[in-house]
Amino acid sequence: MIGVSANGSSSRSKGDPVQIQSNAKLRRFILNCLVGIATLVLALAGCSVTPVSTSGAQPPKNIIIMFADGAASTQWDFGRYSSKVLRNQTFATTDVVFREGVVGLLSTSPHGPYVTDSAAAASAMSIGAKVANGAVSITPDGKAGRTVMQAAKAAGKRIGLVTTATVYDATPAAFSINAKSRRDSQALVDLYLALEPDVLLGGGADYFLPVGVPGGKRKDGKDVIAAFRANPSAGTVGLDGQMLDKPHLTQAERVLAMAGEGA
Repeated sequence: MIGVSANGSSSRSKGDPVQIQSNAKLRRFILNCLVGIATLVLALAGCSVTPVSTSGAQPPKNIIIMFADGAASTQWDFGRYSSKVLRNQTFATTDVVFREGVVGLLSTSPHGPYVTDSAAAASAMSIGAKVANGAVSITPDGKAGRTVMQAAKAAGKRIGLVTTATVYDATPAAFSINAKSRRDSQALVDLYLALEPDVLLGGGADYFLPVGVPGGKRKDGKDVIAAFRANPSAGTVGLDGQMLDKPHLTQAERVLAMAGEGA
């Protein structure tokens, strides 16, 4: 899961297959995703993977990336320390995942400067190349690197993104799409429309809606919520009370849920 937090209020149109949800319901749906349909958080396969052991090892069918924006070894160690001192409990990340799994290190410094921003750091993880601060998976020579979600989609996998930030925030965007600047929120949303993810949950309804609609900030008059809904491949899934308890999606179903500001 990628992100920090999203504040937002939203309007809702009953019966629409693609709807804007309140932040409270969005958070509840995200929790259900993590517990019940976790393979839809970020289902990626077909990416290059080096197995720990080649003796009978099977490649993964699906991959879930759970990403804590801004976290490094210092934060993990503080989590372990505070968990032991304050709660007298183990810390799953360090005591289970790190010890029983595989730990690796990745350089996320940008092209040029020493200090990175989240766009360059996430791009390094997503495309395996250094980019300038502010660039979203675009290399210094102007080429668009293949993101992990683009690679998964090309391999025939269903893809999803769940974030507690805005979906066009630099970190989730770098794992998904390519853009010269993280600041062009409207263009980033258009790129999500072109990518056609199966699941897209997070904040940022403002740049999905035109100025004139409550909370809308788009200056081109385009309603991207409606565009998602009108796409023939969008299926008929809406996000409502029944959907929250649904254990999985069929091959024809996709979900878009956005939270706006003020919820």
